Amino acid sequence: MNKQRRFLADATGGRARLVVMFVLFAMTLLAPGWAMAQASTYCPTLNATVVQGGSVQIDVTTCDGTGVDDIGVGWNGVQPAHGTIVVPNPSGAQGTQIVTYTHNGDNATSDTFPLEDGRSDIITVNITITPSQPTLSINDVSVNEGNAGTSNATFTVSLSQPAGAGGASFDIATADGSAIAGVDYVASSLTGQTIPAGSSSATFTVLVNGDTLSEPNETFFVNVSNVSGAGVSDAQGQGTIVNDDALPSLSIDDVSVNEGNSGTTTATFTVTLSAASGQTVSVNYASADGTATAGSDYVARSGTLTFAPGTTAQGVAITVNGDTALEPNETFSVGLSGASNASIARATGAGTILNDDVVVTVGPASLPAATAGSAYSQNLSASGGTAPYSFAVTAGALPAGLTLSAAGVLSGTPTATGSFNFTATATDSGGSPTSGNRAYTLTVAGATVTLPATSLPAGTAGQAYSGALNPATGGIPPYTYAVTAGALPAGITLNGSSGALTGTPGSVGSFAFSVTATDSTSGTPSQGTRGYTLNIAAPPIVVAPSTLPAATRGTAYSQTLSASGGTAPYTYALASGALPAGLTLASNGTLSGTATVEGSFNFTVTATDAGSFTANQAYSLTVAGPNLVLPASSLPAGTAGQAYSASITPATGGTAP
Repeated sequence: MNKQRRFLADATGGRARLVVMFVLFAMTLLAPGWAMAQASTYCPTLNATVVQGGSVQIDVTTCDGTGVDDIGVGWNGVQPAHGTIVVPNPSGAQGTQIVTYTHNGDNATSDTFPLEDGRSDIITVNITITPSQPTLSINDVSVNEGNAGTSNATFTVSLSQPAGAGGASFDIATADGSAIAGVDYVASSLTGQTIPAGSSSATFTVLVNGDTLSEPNETFFVNVSNVSGAGVSDAQGQGTIVNDDALPSLSIDDVSVNEGNSGTTTATFTVTLSAASGQTVSVNYASADGTATAGSDYVARSGTLTFAPGTTAQGVAITVNGDTALEPNETFSVGLSGASNASIARATGAGTILNDDVVVTVGPASLPAATAGSAYSQNLSASGGTAPYSFAVTAGALPAGLTLSAAGVLSGTPTATGSFNFTATATDSGGSPTSGNRAYTLTVAGATVTLPATSLPAGTAGQAYSGALNPATGGIPPYTYAVTAGALPAGITLNGSSGALTGTPGSVGSFAFSVTATDSTSGTPSQGTRGYTLNIAAPPIVVAPSTLPAATRGTAYSQTLSASGGTAPYTYALASGALPAGLTLASNGTLSGTATVEGSFNFTVTATDAGSFTANQAYSLTVAGPNLVLPASSLPAGTAGQAYSASITPATGGTAP
């Protein structure tokens, strides 16, 4: 027989035991009763149950016989039809031996496979395959609470696979977390809910109540119990009610209270929430001095206000001390900070202690504005107490240039711009003088500075120039002047103190520029700007002479040109045309040489001054022919038939030969 057998021998008697086993094996082959395999005497049949797709372990330790038969359970190597088996080597003649069967996941309901005991008899293993169960779970759900009515929080109970025959059943019910049934949500429960065979889910809806209370997110639970037809992986779903309401805001009001002449009175500030909250709100408060002083005018206080859910108002009581002192109304404040579960919309409440004693009142309530550089006068007045009154500045400072007389006249000419804060105090003439004061802000505006119109005289390039702007008016002199736009002609400068324009212009043209005059007001000086145009003409250069004397061919010629009207020195050059051959024009204006041709020659000479300004002069130079003269000569007489020779006196004039 072609069988796979595994044998183990212990370390001390392995070889002897092995010989015995082979002898016994040969005997079985020769015995007529063992020629064919038969059911095992020790374990003819083994039974096991496995879940579909799962594994099961089968203990065959006692199925390998005893004595010489105890050689371990074997296997012919053929796998079962619906799964696989693992048969380990025996761990000794008396050792533990476990066979593992793993189902392949098909729809079979049973399987079988053979093993062999120590006598090679068959052990039949029968496997019963039961369908696997799905596992059940429930999800978590979040839902916005809304401001009214109800919202649906729908939970899903899910199976890991469709339910088998008979389906899966369960009970389901809500349970409070931080959310309260009947307030935040509607309690609900169901029994005997079924997911039918072939289906894998069911839903359960919880109604969530909407409100407008600001509160933390709240939770409740949905619990699944009494599950049948499925295993359980997650039996509790959490529902979260997400708050969608804004935090309320805190505000504190203002309070006024009569101080009284003795004892105390109470100034109660009210701190309010803009809307009721679903959670506890807290805020810190503390008083602070204004013109009133803690300890003498009122009792300082600080602490924390707590608003229970639904509460929208709390009070802060401040004790005010009474007196008979003549004094203005006094102020203090109560401030809010460190709010919890709310924002702060109005953090400070003003407390006013109303004086109920006789006081001196200073008027007017406000002062008219002043202008720098302009005379100012304003009378202050007083009432209450006993006239006459004496006035003085007791805090801050007046604008420079103004004074307050004891009679209450505020006058002078301000020399600085800006806003000036000061307190004017009036003291009466009673036996126990009483004073009253008022804080003022006096605004001093800048003056209007004007540069009167000025027509600037024209200038000539290369010639000294002098002009002046009309002096500025308005504001406080002296003034400074500056070019703030455009540009002056090259060579011309503006005197910053006087506004004079001086210099020698070096260019020709029409030059537009703006000048700004700045006065001497302190703080922010006043300014005025005006535009001007300065015209610079080219110098009138004249070249002389206007005509040139005639020249004679062959006779030396020299004529000097000159120029005027520009700036010396001048240079001269031939601008166009041509000079007679033999004549040249030097840069210093000398026209010289000896003409070698006759005729009338037209040309133009340019004179350039030191400032590169030019003037042209056109000329026509006539070159006449010379007067040729044959001097008188007496010729010697000749004789006929005889050679004759005589010389004529050479000609003069013109150009030899």
